[in-house]
Amino acid sequence: MADAVKAKSRQILLVEDDADGAQAMAGILRRLGHTVEIADSCRLALRIFLTRPFDLLLLDFSLPDGDGCSLLTELCTNKKVPAIAISGYGEEDMRRAESAGFSAYLLKPIDFKLLEDAINAAE
Repeated sequence: MADAVKAKSRQILLVEDDADGAQAMAGILRRLGHTVEIADSCRLALRIFLTRPFDLLLLDFSLPDGDGCSLLTELCTNKKVPAIAISGYGEEDMRRAESAGFSAYLLKPIDFKLLEDAINAAE
């Protein structure tokens, strides 16, 4: 985590419907110096996204009212924002994430070093 001090602080919208997982991930991201807003559904993510600028999206693939690919398309209609896909599934979601324009794909349970590296690489 020594590299995190040098890393750019990000305004992150984390969309994850597992409350415990979202809180754990947000806590780690905040300790790394990022500002994090959590949404547990596509509908809430869309509402939050309209309230302020974000420079990174962390989107779960499986949400109660949609999926990360569709949400990315909706959120980035007018402005391209780097996005990292998060999924509990494997190869099929990885291919979908790549074709949808995600900058990285992380498999649950999240390896926080890989998450930090993906955030630092996202542009």
